[in-house]
Amino acid sequence: MLPFPPVPTNGLFRNLRISQIIEETAAAKTFVLEPVTGNLPYLAGQFLTFVFPSLSGLSRRSYSLSSAPGESPSITVKRISNGLFSRPLLEQAEPGDLLTIAGGASGFFTLPPDRTSYDQVFFLAAGSGITPVYSLIKSLVKDSFRLPAVLVYSNSSPEKAMFRKPLEGLASANSDRLKIEWLYSNHQDLWKARLNKLVLERLLRVNLKGSPGRTLVYLCGPFEYMRMAAIVLLSEGIPQENIKREVFTPDIPRSPERPPDVAPHRVKILIGGMVHELTVKYPDSILAAARKKGIELPYSCEAGRCGSCVASCTMGKVWMRYNEVLTDREVENGRVLICNGFPVGGDVVIDFVRTL
Repeated sequence: MLPFPPVPTNGLFRNLRISQIIEETAAAKTFVLEPVTGNLPYLAGQFLTFVFPSLSGLSRRSYSLSSAPGESPSITVKRISNGLFSRPLLEQAEPGDLLTIAGGASGFFTLPPDRTSYDQVFFLAAGSGITPVYSLIKSLVKDSFRLPAVLVYSNSSPEKAMFRKPLEGLASANSDRLKIEWLYSNHQDLWKARLNKLVLERLLRVNLKGSPGRTLVYLCGPFEYMRMAAIVLLSEGIPQENIKREVFTPDIPRSPERPPDVAPHRVKILIGGMVHELTVKYPDSILAAARKKGIELPYSCEAGRCGSCVASCTMGKVWMRYNEVLTDREVENGRVLICNGFPVGGDVVIDFVRTL
């Protein structure tokens, strides 16, 4: 039984019941979930933000969905030493326990609605970074667009590779569309060990079909792993906009840059059928000011990296200090991240109704 109770539900929080627990490796388990009320729609590659009481108040942790649409929502959690949420979840959770999430599924690490602009999909995953990638692959092999895919999956050893057997089954059943390159740090052949610049260049030469400009790539793993991979991919001619990254880290980027306008402005927030009004003044972001007023809004990383707090600015202008999620086109259309957003030039209206 979990040591913390579910958070009382409201317009933003809702409860999920653990219906099944599956041991994936010695250090990772999958938790199959069912909504207590209603449904939980989601896209492959998205994540859930869990809310739980702690000594410092309500804390939040985000976990990628390892399930694909059409399956019961499930998350796969890897053991982290002294993890505030993951440790009791792995050690004490039982079927029937309730978990609380904020909002619904979030994230932009998803397949594009129109796949006709691409000839092939590459997935680069390391360790637990396979979780959202596994969701995407399961969705892709059922896709009517029939895009061929290559997964490059790095682990320290075969025993620690999450979803190894089901991935092998998917590759066998879809041999014309899915190829998997397994990399293990303990492999004696350096070409099949750690992913580095030379290994990735070689894998691209062997597996890249068609134009780099029509290749879609998904990256998920440690920061240095993804930075190295992104540099190689760009040098091989794959456009920046074709490289999708999923980043979950407790580190919040600290930018010395100040908004062009640090004066106080009124902000109206529309969410869940309610209207909140408050004054926001630098150095508080819109999210920080709302939290001080006790206004519950969707958020997770507070770093401009996950997209949980995305909303629409329907009046005025919001300046973002850091944005690793929204595309230029989405920003032009008024999408904003409130965790790093500051009103500039006057009052603004933020609408979550058009976004949730």
